[in-house]
Amino acid sequence: MNLVLLAAPNDNNGNPRRCYVLFNENGVAVGAWDEGYAGCNALPEHLRQTPRPVIQVTASEYKRWLRV
Repeated sequence: MNLVLLAAPNDNNGNPRRCYVLFNENGVAVGAWDEGYAGCNALPEHLRQTPRPVIQVTASEYKRWLRV
């Protein structure tokens, strides 16, 4: 399993737009969690210590990934 953090620019009110996406061994997204203000606490506890790269995305890409 691979976990990544997708980071889009903040919205007009300054709210963060970041989400974690978990991929299985075949590269298929199997879960997505909106970070909000919770930070890594938005993830299930067993995933919180997993290393994750940060990938910059657009706001529309961010919204699409949350539909996984």
